[in-house]
Amino acid sequence: MGNFSQYLPAINSIVIAVGGIAVVLIYIFYNRNNVSSTIIDNYKTLDDQKTEQIKVLSQAIEEIKASMRTTKEAFIERIAKLEGQLKEKNNQIDSLNQILANRNPELENVLGEIRDYMASLDKKQQHQISILERSQVRDDNIDQSTEDETGNVLRKQ
Repeated sequence: MGNFSQYLPAINSIVIAVGGIAVVLIYIFYNRNNVSSTIIDNYKTLDDQKTEQIKVLSQAIEEIKASMRTTKEAFIERIAKLEGQLKEKNNQIDSLNQILANRNPELENVLGEIRDYMASLDKKQQHQISILERSQVRDDNIDQSTEDETGNVLRKQ
């Protein structure tokens, strides 16, 4: 090995080159880790923000659902009320249509009662006519007996 000094510049160059490469590699790895940790921190921050947004949106959704339930119940109550009013109006219209068609149920009931009463009056009237006819026959007999002066006349003129 002769002269070590003659190889010294080459060894220095190789050491400097290896050292430079080592520094560059360390810098790259260090920055990569630093960049990776920065990216991870950024993702964690974004995740926390998104989690908070999800909580806020979930609360907003629950409030909207509660509002919708209240509105739904109010609509159901209003619809039930309107259905009742509509049914009542339809009943009134049907009643008026029956009146216009001269088929009022109340009128039919009253007319039926009047018919029954008239039938009972007819029976009474027939009985009274029978009594009057017998009375007329009796009066005719009395008048005839009075004229003929026969029998026991109950009256005199």
